[in-house]
Formats: sequence, C-alpha cells, structure tokens
Amino acid sequence: MSQEFKDHADAGEQYTCDKCNDTILCAEEYDQYIKFQYHYCEPCWNYMHLKKGTCGQCGSTMTNRSEQPSIFISCGCGSKVELKW
Repeated sequence: MSQEFKDHADAGEQYTCDKCNDTILCAEEYDQYIKFQYHYCEPCWNYMHLKKGTCGQCGSTMTNRSEQPSIFISCGCGSKVELKW
C-alpha cells in the first residue's frame, strides 16, 4: 500500500476511479491500475485494454473490449475464441 493512500485513508478520505468517478478504489487498485497518473478501478482498467485473439480453426484475428480480463466470442466459422490482453 502506498504511503499516500495510507495517509489519506487514515484521514477518512477515499479515492474514486478517475474514469467512472463512481467506484471507491481499494489500496491494490490504487497502486496497480495507474496510467498517466490516473487511477482506475479494475473493471475500467480491463475495459481500457483491447482484448485480442485468433481463431484456431480459420485463423481470423478478433478484438473486443470488456470489463472482464478475458472473454469468449464466437467466430464466423462457429468456433469459440478467447480474447485477452
């Protein structure tokens, strides 16, 4: 836990996600999910990173965004493809 987070938490203050401005950040999110000095909750962090994958059957490449770390989508050929970053 960063000293900054600890000092503010001890003073009764809370940090919210800089993207959704709704979620209250825990110490791990505050310390891990930082980009350009902005702090994000885990779902917003996952959504910011484009998920990528390649179909094992036909070789098609796909991308998608999701609040989950990895997702499964159906390829046009009918097989399931895992997308992750």
